[in-house]
Order: sequence, then C-alpha cells, then structure tokens
Amino acid sequence: MEEEAELKKELAREKETNRLKSKLISITTHELKTPLTVIKTSIEICLLEASRLEGLGHPMARFNKHFHRISREVDRLNSLMSNILDMERLNHGHIVPKPKAKDVRSLIQNILSEWIDRNLIDYKMILQAN
Repeated sequence: MEEEAELKKELAREKETNRLKSKLISITTHELKTPLTVIKTSIEICLLEASRLEGLGHPMARFNKHFHRISREVDRLNSLMSNILDMERLNHGHIVPKPKAKDVRSLIQNILSEWIDRNLIDYKMILQAN
C-alpha cells in the first residue's frame, strides 16, 4: 500500500514537472517572438529607406545584403519557435498528426536541382550514382 502511494506521488510530481516545462516553453517562445517581430519590422523599414536612398544615388547594395540576411534569420528563428510550440502541442495531444502521401522522387529532384544551381554538386556525380 505504501509503495503504491509513493508511486502516485511520484507520478503527480512528474505530471507537474511536465506541466511546468510546457508552460516555460510556451511563455519563452511567445516572449521571443515579440522582439523578433520588432526586428523584422525594423529591417523592412530599413530596406524601404535603403531603396529610397539608392534611388537618390547612394550605394546601398552592401547594406541590402545584410538586411536580407537578418530578415531570413529572423524568419528562421520564428519558424524554429513555431516548431517547438507545435512539438509541445503534439506531445500533449492538442495536435493530431495527419500523415500525407508525398512524391519523394519530385522532392529529391527539387533538392538536386537546387544543389546543381548552387554548384554544390556536379551533374556528372548524379549520373554516376545511377
């Protein structure tokens, strides 16, 4: 009887720990999304201003490259945080996965095409692999 009571206490502690962990993840990701949104908006404003200045003859290409890089990384961080939130929802049963059929051949062709375009792989290497 005592062993069963101890197991119930341990299970309750484990559930509470999981609840607190989920709450921490949720709060943290939401808190991080706010400054990322501000950064993203500021970058968009800088891009607009850079375009205006470039139109006036100021060379802004160097800045534009960095603005676009920052913008992509902000998008990437937002995506990672959304994935973390989705994983938490999935773990708690709030999201039910719905498997879908995918055309793997098309996916591989798209990836290889991108690699070829970026000179990351040589077309001859693909032919040799077949």
